[in-house]
Amino acid sequence: MHTNSIELARKWVFKENKDYPLGYKLYFHYDLEKGKIEEKTVDIELFDSERDIDDCVISVSSFFKRSKEDARKDILRIDSSDDLVSHLVIRKDGKLEGYCYALPNSLNKEIIATFHLEASNEEYLRQLLVHVIDDCLEKGEKYFLVDVIGELLKFENVFTNLGFDKVATWGIFEKVLSK
Repeated sequence: MHTNSIELARKWVFKENKDYPLGYKLYFHYDLEKGKIEEKTVDIELFDSERDIDDCVISVSSFFKRSKEDARKDILRIDSSDDLVSHLVIRKDGKLEGYCYALPNSLNKEIIATFHLEASNEEYLRQLLVHVIDDCLEKGEKYFLVDVIGELLKFENVFTNLGFDKVATWGIFEKVLSK
């Protein structure tokens, strides 16, 4: 996350990890001073524990490689958090098609971040992002950061088309040290 860190890693003969190469995760920032994005979010619903918890537990458990019990506790804790900014779902024909929650970063409360974001297609992703931006603006927030990994990487154009800036590209570099 520091300027020239990739060049330094390569200079010191670190190699990209094949399972986590450069670009396995991206960070995008939306400058909230740009204001609202005038776009409909007709498929968005607020998270409802009774209706959504079981499907969301499966999603969070799978994504974070955690037990379903731990995922359930995390979701319920997040949903009751005083500083929760957004907790959103998209359902079609009873199936979970999009899920997102956004909170302040624990180290820097001025940064609102999506800690979990998934969508089955570009349209649902756009709606989730637009709605979180609206929620951030409503709460007077200044900085919105999105962590993009896995299946969402194929939707990189959605972020840039909405006016997000790519601020970090992640990769894991390693070096085998001999004795």
